[in-house]
This record gives sequence, C-alpha cells and structure tokens, in this order.
Amino acid sequence: MPSRRVVARPWLQRAAFACAAIVALRSADAQSAQAGNAASAREALIARGKSLDLGTPYVPVPGDRLSHEAAGFATVMCSGVFISGFDPDFVAENIGYFTGPYEMRAKVGKPVVNRAQQSVSVTLPDGTVRTAKRLGSQGCVGLPVGKSGPDFTPSVVRSALPAAATQPWPMGDAPSKAPWPANVDKEKVEAAVAAAFDSGMTAGFVVTYKGQIIAERYGPNVTKDTPLESWSMGKSLTATVLGTLIQKGAYTLDQPAPIPEWQSGNDPRAKIRVRNILNMASGLRIIAPQDPDYSPSGPYPDHLYSYTSTANAFQYAATRPQQWLPNTVGRYRNTDPVLANYLIRLAVEKRKENYHAYPTRALFDKIGVRSMVLETDPYGNFLTQGYELGSARDWARVANLYLQDGVWNGERILPEGYVKFVSSLAPAWAADKRPTYGGFFWLNGDDAFPGPTNMYYMAGVGGQNVLIYPTHDLAIVRLGHYKGAAAGGRALRRAAAMLLDAIPGNVPTWSEQIRVREEWLVKRHEMMLPMMRRHGIGMWIVVNEEFHDDPLSQLVAPPRPYTGNRDVFVFIDAGNRLRTVALTGYSEDNLKRFFESTNEPRPAAQTLAALYQEHKPAKIGLSIGGTRGVTRSLTKGSYEFLAQAMGAEAESRFASAADLIEEYVDTRLPEERPYYTALVALTDDITRRGLSNEVIKPGRTTVGDVRRYFYDAMWKAGVRTWFQPDLRVQRQAAANDSSRGFLGVAPESTVIRHGDVVHVDFGITAMGFDTDWQKMAYVLKPGETDVPEGLKAALRNTNALQEALMKRHSRPGRTSAEVYDSTMAEMQRRGIEARIYSHPIGNHGHGLGAAIDFRSAQRNAAATAKRLRNGSYISIELSTSTAVPEWGGQKVTVMAEDDAYLTENGWVYFRPHQTAWYLVRP
Repeated sequence: MPSRRVVARPWLQRAAFACAAIVALRSADAQSAQAGNAASAREALIARGKSLDLGTPYVPVPGDRLSHEAAGFATVMCSGVFISGFDPDFVAENIGYFTGPYEMRAKVGKPVVNRAQQSVSVTLPDGTVRTAKRLGSQGCVGLPVGKSGPDFTPSVVRSALPAAATQPWPMGDAPSKAPWPANVDKEKVEAAVAAAFDSGMTAGFVVTYKGQIIAERYGPNVTKDTPLESWSMGKSLTATVLGTLIQKGAYTLDQPAPIPEWQSGNDPRAKIRVRNILNMASGLRIIAPQDPDYSPSGPYPDHLYSYTSTANAFQYAATRPQQWLPNTVGRYRNTDPVLANYLIRLAVEKRKENYHAYPTRALFDKIGVRSMVLETDPYGNFLTQGYELGSARDWARVANLYLQDGVWNGERILPEGYVKFVSSLAPAWAADKRPTYGGFFWLNGDDAFPGPTNMYYMAGVGGQNVLIYPTHDLAIVRLGHYKGAAAGGRALRRAAAMLLDAIPGNVPTWSEQIRVREEWLVKRHEMMLPMMRRHGIGMWIVVNEEFHDDPLSQLVAPPRPYTGNRDVFVFIDAGNRLRTVALTGYSEDNLKRFFESTNEPRPAAQTLAALYQEHKPAKIGLSIGGTRGVTRSLTKGSYEFLAQAMGAEAESRFASAADLIEEYVDTRLPEERPYYTALVALTDDITRRGLSNEVIKPGRTTVGDVRRYFYDAMWKAGVRTWFQPDLRVQRQAAANDSSRGFLGVAPESTVIRHGDVVHVDFGITAMGFDTDWQKMAYVLKPGETDVPEGLKAALRNTNALQEALMKRHSRPGRTSAEVYDSTMAEMQRRGIEARIYSHPIGNHGHGLGAAIDFRSAQRNAAATAKRLRNGSYISIELSTSTAVPEWGGQKVTVMAEDDAYLTENGWVYFRPHQTAWYLVRP
C-alpha cells in the first residue's frame, strides 16, 4: 500500500474541524483565552461527574484492540466497495477511519476483496482473519472470528415506491419545474456551493429552501443516488425511527425503558426513561473517546466496541452498570443509541412486523427515501449509531421532515412536540453547562456553525453534517470522505455563512409568535424578582389603558391586546416568591398562566388597596420620572387612580421604576436571539432588493416609488415598520439639505439618476422586536462597471470606524462614553471624519440601555455613566465623510447601521455588514 501520514485520532476529529474553523479567525490572545476557558470547563465537567458517580466498577471490553480495529476496517472496506461503489484503494486511503484507524491500516495486510462473495478480509500479523460480508438489504456486517456467516437470516427489503424518475422532488427525483425563489440570491448560493467544494474532499452537497432544492453538487464518482458513509448522523435517524413508534403509541417519552435485562429485582436501571436514552443521559458506565477524562492509553473504548465487537450489541449495552443516576449527567456514548435501537426492535417484533423492513415501511417509503442502507451486527441488530449509508438527497428528505414538524404530505409521522423535544437542550447537558445536545441531535448552543442558536444538526465523524435552520426553512447537507474532515468542516462553515447571507429568515405565524413570546415571558418573570430587589422595589405596577397601550404591557404580560377600560399588572416581592396579579376588565385563560386572575374579579381599586395593606412595600415602582418614553409612560389619570385606590401612605412610597425598567428591557434572553437574527435577515433581504434594479430604474424611479416598495414588501412578509423608511440621495455637484446636522431625507418626488449615491434607513417590527438598518447603493453611469475608487475609499473609512467601535473599544462593563471617546480618538489619529450615534435596540427601535453616541461624552460622570451590558443588542449607527476625487473633492457621507449583540470580545453582527457598495446597473 502507498506510504501514509499519521493523522489525528479520528474520534477527536469532530471537535477538531469544528473548532479549527472558529479558532483560525481569532487572534493569538483570543485563542489562548479560549484554550484556558476550555480547560477550565473540562475540569469542571470531570469534577461534577466524579461528585455524582455511583461507584460501580468498570469492566474493560473483551478481546484485542487490533483485532477489533481490523474488523472495523474490513466493514468499512466492504461498505465502501459494495454499497458506495468506490475503488478498494480509494476506500483504504480515504474512508472511515473511525472504527478502522488510519494508522492501524499499515499494521495489517492489504484487504482482500472477494467480489464473488461480496466480502472483504483483513489479516492481522498473528494470522487472525477478520471478515465483513455484504448481506443484501442489511449492508455489510462484520463477522466473528472463524464464522463465515451471521447468526440471523437476512431480510430482503425493497422500497414500495415507484421509480424515482417518475415522481417529482421530494418523493422522487424528477426535475423540478418550480421557479427560483424570488427572495434568494442565486449568485451567492452558487458561491456557497463553490466554497463547500473548495477543500475537504466534499462528496455530496445539497441545499433545500422551503423544501425546494436550490443547490446540489457531487464529487468524483458520486451521484445523487450514491449511499455515502454517514456515521453518527445515524443517531438522529434512530431518533426518527423511534419517533414513528412513539407516534403509533408503542412508547411514550416519559415511560421507563422496558429493556428486558433491567426488569428483574430492584435493578436501578429500570428507572431510566425513554427520554433519558434519547438525551444521552442514561448514566450507564462505559468509556467513550468523547468523555472529558478519556485517555488514549487506556482500555479500548466501549463506544467503538459497539461497532467492532461482532458480538450482540444490544445485549452488551443492556448489561452495562449504572454510573450516574439517569438524567443527571450528559455524555456522548454509543450505549444510548444502541439501546434506542433495542427499543425499536422490541416494539416492532411485539407488533409482529418485520424488524428489518420497519424503517422502510414506516419512514422511508413515506418521505421518498430509497438509498438508505442500515447495517447490523451479526445478530441482525441495527447499528445505526453509525453504521448506515445514505445519499445526500435522502438526508435532505429526513431534514425536511423535521422542518415540517414531523408531518409529510398531510400525515403526521412523528408525534406532536417531538421535533421540539429533539431540538431542545437536554436537562443533563444543561446541568453540565454544555448547551450542545438535544435528543440524538446536536444543538448550535456553542455556535459551532454560523447562524442562530436554535439551529440543530446531525453530525457524523469524518465531516458528515445535516444542518437544520428553522428560522430560514433551510437544510444543508454535506457528506465527505473521512480524510478531508478538518478542511471539509471549515469549508462547510464558510458555505453555511454564505447561504445564510443569501436567504432571508422567516417570520412565524401570529399564533406561533404568541406561543414563543409566552415561553419567553415565563423566563422574564423568573428574572424579575432579583431585578426588583437590586433596585429596592417591593411592588412594581404597570397600567395599560384602553386606546393608550402602555409599551411595557406587551413585555410583562402575554402579548395579546387587552380591551378593558384600564388593566393593571402588579408584581410583588412576596418574600419567597414573585407574586403576580392581573386586574383586568375580563378574565382570560392565557392570563391565568402568568397571573392571579379570577373569573369575577373584585374592583381594581379594592384589590390594589388590599395588596398594599397585605405587603406594605417600602417602594412602589411606577413608570414615572424617567427620561425615555417607556420609563415615563404612566398617564396622569392612571397615577391619580392608583393614588386614590391605594391611599396617601402608599402614594408616599410611589417612586420611579426607570432603572428597573431599563434593566428589564435591555436584558436579552438567549432564546430570543434566533428569532431576532431571522428578523434582521429579513430586513437585510428587503433592503438589498429595494436598492437594486428590481426596484430602481435609473431616470424613472422616484424616492417615493422606493419607499412604497418597502411598505409593500413588509406587507407581503407579514411585518410592519416602526418608523418611516427614509431615503437620502447624494449627487455630484449638488448640495444636500440637512436636518439636525444630518443629511436631509430626499423628497419623494426626487428621481434617482445615474451616478447617484442612494442611502436607506429602514427597520421592521415583529415578534415584539424592532430592527434598524442603513445601507448604501451606487447607481452606475452608462459605461461604468464598478464604483469609483473614491467611493470605495469612503466605504472603507466607514468600515474602519465600525471595526474600531465594535471590536477594539467595546467590552462589557465599559461605559458608553469611554467607548465613544476612545473610538473617536482613534479616528482622529487616522484622519477619518467620523460621527457615531449608535443606540440600543431590541424591543424598541431606540431602546433603553447604554447608547454609544456623541451625547455619551456628556454623560461620563459616575452617577450618570451607563455601562455596556453583556448580551445587549445595539444598532451600530454611524457615518464618515470623505472627499471623493472623482466628484471634484466633494465630500460623500457613507452612513451605516447594523444590528449587533455584545460578547466578551466586542459586538457581533447579526448579519454580515456592508463592505461593498450595492449596485444599481444602468
């Protein structure tokens, strides 16, 4: 065989390629800090595991490591040759290092491929022969030493679907007649595909948007029908098959898992629930390479033995002892997916159905999957914790089943709520402070991939991934050859970022928005009491008046309209809890989830007086005395009502709740970020289209026409705006009007001409959020193909200002004045004429919190200085003015506004910022 280099241990490559893409972009200091943080987190993880350990002994796996690895090598060779159809030498060099490590392959003889028998044999130095054989529908199976066949009768499983060419996607592969999605940038999608194949031996790449294939490409000797190594993506497939049985009533998530080996005596494992297994939190004791305390010099890991033992995998997993109580510690171990497959077999055979045919009949035939091969152990037990092969298109079909909430062609295949379960953080992993695992799906809680944190994904070692973006109705499938895993991971991250830039986010339906926002309200109420105590407020009252809604009501109560003459929401520090009382004109079911609210409420005045007498708070916080609208929103009439109802003593305790309100409004929940990211993406999409030839026809289109486009685009998207979309036009040799020191908004009658610089200031409102966005376009003159160099330099100055403010000078805890002063000082040193007027954003377009603007320098005293809060959202709004030679030295102002969130390393854009002029062509 050809000479080989030694590669990194394959079981570490998932972490390696995921981290490499992130670390490569960071400075040496940041990398050092990250390494230190990772080491500290690892030590904490190990310590927590030890503190909860039940002390059961560990028994090493039987057999010889090299023999196990040779069996894995033979199986990988068999699958690669007889299922994927690759040349044996290619398979030996490039595929499946996980169970047959690359460095081991040089220690054994060259695999012998017997095409007549469809088997592969590998001989160890001591003469032992390990063989894997293709068994028809069950794929390739590793055989015990000395055995020529399995201990089960293979089943012939054929799809009941018609030929794929006779049905359109997704049930088949007939060419689609659907037009290209109007809101998707085709050039950017094509660039993303090129990026995916730039390096890393990508074998298959498929992208779907709203169920439609918008990108597809394959590597050498691979087609849309080629089953490819998929590894631990099979765990997600296992969850899917088990989900079909839960839908049929065979199991519930909360029932104890009926593993036969656990049912005698007082076996503690009998308390392990089905959901614990799916959450990788059964607590069974094995060794896995992903364990934080794993040592490569220790025993051969059980995690790998579940592939290579050629024993009964189900029996082995079911006989492992309990290391932790279930649902207390999360560990990525193959014991759990093996047991999930055991549950599948038990239920299918109890239903007297063909076990090997069940996935095809219950799942694959229903969603158009034809290529999937599920391999087994010699006893016929599915090993889909990693021994399965499928085409990129078929993995895309599985992803779309999840994007459709488990429903396909009107049939519910997965139980209601199951998609949410598998894509939600497992409690044991949350306890371990690892926001990365759900129900046999990985979560993007550590930003392993670009995009929102509610993106979830299937991951297989060696560079196999299916990324599912609910906020974009987007699925990205990347399958690759194992040898290219690290580079392939970096390529996938680049491609995913480019695809997110090309595709707008989705706005949920109104009912879904209410559901999500009410979930957030639960968490907001949980954080309210500590905030009230920090500000010394024992009772906080928010009053909502008919025809005069208080802007706080949608943030402290369920986000639905209230129709009473006057609605009062009361929050009380009751000592051991937050007491919440709603005094409304009508009783509503949704209020009762969050407030004490009776069907026949007493008059509000009586209840308020009684609440005061019962609790006698030292300070009663009201929306008075603040400097911003939401902190001074209480009307005179409502104030007088409260004072009269509660009495003079209570009125003497009325105080401004402005500081409490600001902290409450400026504190963001992690769960909000994916939705806000999608809204920013939609804002960006509407803006790009508005500043393009789709809308602007030079010499004909007016500013009013463009403004009307923005209104109509919002109507189509189901959102509204919180301010009038503003357009400004700068023109060579033409003076610009000004307003309060800023460039004036162009009259609607202004006709946009060749050579104009066009600017838009625009934002949308949805989900209780506002976005704010400013971008610049240049209208090419006839004969021009690019922007004049002077305008490019002007944009670079604005980018330099953004970079300084966002990355170098902003950190949590710094005052906004410090950030402003240090940024402006840098601009002065660099000779850039700059102006900064950035403001908080989130629930309001001009939100509460620390604004970084030219007014900040006047608020640098300790008493008035506002400090940046980690996690806050902001609109980085600023501009530079630069003399443009092509315009005779006339200054052009390049204004930019980008929404971002604060981290320990500075602000992070929700959407890539503008680094090149948008072009309107002649």
